[in-house]
Amino acid sequence: MARSRSGRAIETGAIRPGAETVARWAEKDPDADIFYVPGLSHAKSGGSGIVVVDADDEFACERVVETFGDTPGKVRTRRGRHFQYRDTGLDFRKLCSLKAFGINADVKHGNSIVVAPWSRHQKDRSFIYAWVNCDETVIRELRPFNGAALQRLIDKSRPEQVAGLLGQAGTQMSPALRDGSRKLGLNDRLVAIVWSCSSDSELLEQAFKINNEIGRSDPRGPRTADQVMAVARAVWRDRETGKIEKWSGVPSSDKHRRILAERLSLLDPKAAPLAYMLLERLVDEHGARCRCGGTFALSVRAMAEAQVIPGWSWRQYSRARNLLLIAGLIDRVSKFIDTADGRVAAQYRLSAFILYPGARGGGQV
Repeated sequence: MARSRSGRAIETGAIRPGAETVARWAEKDPDADIFYVPGLSHAKSGGSGIVVVDADDEFACERVVETFGDTPGKVRTRRGRHFQYRDTGLDFRKLCSLKAFGINADVKHGNSIVVAPWSRHQKDRSFIYAWVNCDETVIRELRPFNGAALQRLIDKSRPEQVAGLLGQAGTQMSPALRDGSRKLGLNDRLVAIVWSCSSDSELLEQAFKINNEIGRSDPRGPRTADQVMAVARAVWRDRETGKIEKWSGVPSSDKHRRILAERLSLLDPKAAPLAYMLLERLVDEHGARCRCGGTFALSVRAMAEAQVIPGWSWRQYSRARNLLLIAGLIDRVSKFIDTADGRVAAQYRLSAFILYPGARGGGQV
């Protein structure tokens, strides 16, 4: 597949084109950008395709090599690198991003589309994708993708929520839901915002919005209206009977401090103090907004430039943020996007565990 300078798509057909066909296309539209489909990129007839890990910054590049091993097939992108590996037949299902597991990278496989050198960036036409110490013939020398390393990464991050994600037995679960349960996920979100609602009808309205949001991101879809109403009524009843108390801030009790320390230290002992310090700042600045269902932007480079935490580099912010994501203490709601007016930062929210520790129990029916 190719895209002309004007953005017009040029069809290549379902069958892989020959050299003469490609040469004819190049002569007809020499300024066209080139894209390829990893699943159709075979070094030889009957061979396997490739897997591309698209790292979005230099720290992510380091994490990709550290996690999956280096590969001779690399492409320089505007923010990082494309790492090319030989497909070993792993069933990725719907997995397309590693951000929930602490790596700022996407995984391109199967029918995904990847930009090929020497194409120009769609929005920044001054930037040209380029091979890094190799050329297109590197496809014959690619190392196999380390599926076992990916499974270890997933298991280490959220074993109870992502079991079976890579084609093994089990139901794929949304990373935003406790234990993969839509009911518990809805309960947790409602407990976190119940004190920001002035009436049970307002809480019910928020419950349906949250249910629709869960349904869009979960293959099982939303829960029924009766089920949503039952959870909302139970949460409101627990507020009225005093089972859910007002709470704000990072957990202050010894119990919750210990839970946070254990959760962070188990995943990354060295980064745990950084993550806790960043979490305190996020709660102070955005806790009220998140309890009302809002989100906040988190740009590590912008925070480093503004010296939000004096002396921190962008790498420290990145490491702390990634650990908070892995630990399930913050959730990424949307990725950053480029618009005509500039870049819109990624949006995050504090998890129900941070907004209200009682979300682990209150309101369940």
